[in-house]
Amino acid sequence: MKNTKISIIYTSDVHGKLASFDFINQNDHTPSLSGLSTYMKNLHSPYILIDNGDSLQGSPLLDYSRSHDLPNPVATSMNLLNYDFYTLGNHDFNYGFSYLESYIKQNKATLLCCNILDESKKPYFKPYEIKHIDGIKIGFIGALTAYVPIWEKPEHIKGLSFQSAFEQVSIYVDQIKAQVDAIVVLYHGGYENDLNTGKPVGRPSIENEGYKIFNIPGVDVLLCGHQHQPTIYKKDMKSTIQTAQQVFNFGQIDLTFDKHHKLIDNHPMLIKNDFEKDISFESHFDDLVKKTDQNLDLLVGEVAEDMKFNDQFLDRLNNHPFFELINIIQKSVTHADISVASLPNQALGLSKKITKRELAANFIYVNSLVKMEITGKILRDALERNSYYFDIDHDQIVMSDAYIHPKLEHYNFDIYSGIEYTYKISNPIGHRLVNLKFNGKTVKDDDTFTICLNSYRANGGGDYFMFTKGKIIEDFDISYVDLITSYIKKHPHLKMVFNNQFKVII
Repeated sequence: MKNTKISIIYTSDVHGKLASFDFINQNDHTPSLSGLSTYMKNLHSPYILIDNGDSLQGSPLLDYSRSHDLPNPVATSMNLLNYDFYTLGNHDFNYGFSYLESYIKQNKATLLCCNILDESKKPYFKPYEIKHIDGIKIGFIGALTAYVPIWEKPEHIKGLSFQSAFEQVSIYVDQIKAQVDAIVVLYHGGYENDLNTGKPVGRPSIENEGYKIFNIPGVDVLLCGHQHQPTIYKKDMKSTIQTAQQVFNFGQIDLTFDKHHKLIDNHPMLIKNDFEKDISFESHFDDLVKKTDQNLDLLVGEVAEDMKFNDQFLDRLNNHPFFELINIIQKSVTHADISVASLPNQALGLSKKITKRELAANFIYVNSLVKMEITGKILRDALERNSYYFDIDHDQIVMSDAYIHPKLEHYNFDIYSGIEYTYKISNPIGHRLVNLKFNGKTVKDDDTFTICLNSYRANGGGDYFMFTKGKIIEDFDISYVDLITSYIKKHPHLKMVFNNQFKVII
């Protein structure tokens, strides 16, 4: 009897990249699930196809589909490719549970997730499944980051509790390991420790538990995501892998079993997705792509000055006027004393003629606008946390390595409006804020203010847990694209007045 090879193919953090068309740059030959489809048609060994979550958010195509109440294109694409299993990512909850349930019903693949519990403390979804392939029995266990409640609106996850992925996976590994020849864990989360040295990476939290999960006895393959950090690691007969986002690559793990069903080879690979698009696959989305692209060409309005980004770090260090525009708009809606502006890693800024396409590129994540009441102590703590973004190298202010590894985090730096503040980066962390004034007066810990900020930050996202101690006054359920569209239309030929309210010194 010959050895048996079974391939595990997996995607993670697809973020709506189904067809090859790039709506922002209008390039028709970019990585997508279409390229994966081409690859799969030439794969001849038995395989299992898996998605690791964060597929429902991040694309204008998905936004258009959702706003027009069309069949879920992610479910369509996964059905076309005959996915076997999938788990959920944190962004898959962004549009509420009814939308998520509709997607699940349309998706023919089996959803696995062991660490979301219902009100009776039982798994809300199927925690695992044992698959028989050519006589080999492989157990698949799904899980996602337990940090979802930190980021998500409470009404989107009502009645659900998110447990430690490590603890729940451990339970099910013990439960099924005697029944199977290998165990594969689908985990929408990343690594909290360096896989080679074991040293902690980033800030301590239960957002990422991949290192601990990988070291659970009985786990043979760990599929990770969330951090968007391409990773391959093998130790003895165990492997773990993490892909980049938007199908820039995908993972393949070839498992070989001998005639006694013993695992004798475990070979992980990251495959660059430079394959030709699958015309047959793409034909299912041609009309949707065309309508989405036409919609993005709509002119929102004009501003008097170009507000394009040139350098993600330097533009933040130098208080780019786009942040000021966001703060002006947030204040105009909320009438808060203080405003906090954030932008994603690859913010483009704005040209003079602003289209929906440009706004979609700048606001790729789902956030609402929140107005809160906070104390001076909360404000001071948040500003100190914000200062971690900076470091000093050869007498130059640079971006902290902690914001580069294990993943790029420009989005976790904010620019405030309504206060004057100064960071002295040569001071120890926790003592960098050397000036903080509101209306010309030094802020005291027991002062109270109203503040407006995005829901991600208000919920403590990015480890800004101090904001969870504030009191929410109002949650404005409107997207940032719509917020800015409305403001620009009311203020044609807007000219920015630059307010240099924050300084960074050595």
